Amino acid sequence: MPDNDNRPTFTVIAGPNGAGKSTFYDLAKEAGFESGPFINPDVIARELAASKSSPQNLDFAAGREAIRQTRDKLDRGESFTRETTLTSKEILRTMRDAKDAGFNVRMIYVGVNSLAETKDRVEGRAARGGHDIPEEAQDRRYDRSMENAPIAAKIADEAHYYHNGQNGHQLVAEVRQGEITYEREAQPQWTDKALAGLERSRAADLKSEPESPLPPRSRAEWLDRAEKLTEEMTPGPAQAEARELVTQMRDGPDLSQDTGAQPNQDFDRER
Repeated sequence: MPDNDNRPTFTVIAGPNGAGKSTFYDLAKEAGFESGPFINPDVIARELAASKSSPQNLDFAAGREAIRQTRDKLDRGESFTRETTLTSKEILRTMRDAKDAGFNVRMIYVGVNSLAETKDRVEGRAARGGHDIPEEAQDRRYDRSMENAPIAAKIADEAHYYHNGQNGHQLVAEVRQGEITYEREAQPQWTDKALAGLERSRAADLKSEPESPLPPRSRAEWLDRAEKLTEEMTPGPAQAEARELVTQMRDGPDLSQDTGAQPNQDFDRER
């Protein structure tokens, strides 16, 4: 999404472990989304693990390095993106600091139906050689991430909420200057918590199309671009996982509404 001013932009891609944050970033980048350098603690952890002086606590070391890189970008006044589970006070404080420093702060929140679903995704990723997350950490982070989402949305200049279901990442809500300006009529249940306490704009038609979706939203376009992206990936567990996901989605039903999307009754480091 193009910026409407010349301010540097701090983009926060947030959501629980296994929600599909990195996949969203890869697809959005393929679609032409410009967001500056990408700070991803998972990638940092893999790089540290491959080094000769690999630290004992990779998660802690990767988190500290992500914070260091973040502070460097803020000091330089450069646009950048950071991935986070949105469970720590640090990321909320950093968003406020970025806004105070003159950054345009943008949040993209990726959610899924349940904690069980995120655990299945993390388990599948680990089985293919990807990054694993202890179950107790996932238990702790899932609700905390959802609870922090509306706090972060109030801090951000703009926030975009995506449901990652059978039809891929679908835009379900947008928040601007702390007010909900777009909300899909049928909402997944997790948005009850992730949008809790946010006012709905009286001036906006909440059932209309959103102002500025980031990546393509149609199923066919998502799958075509996802397939192209997987072919460009480095051979390995991540590529195999991506290919399997695309195949499953092509073979699955084309749902007009995700099965996890139910009408919203209110409207008819950690890494």
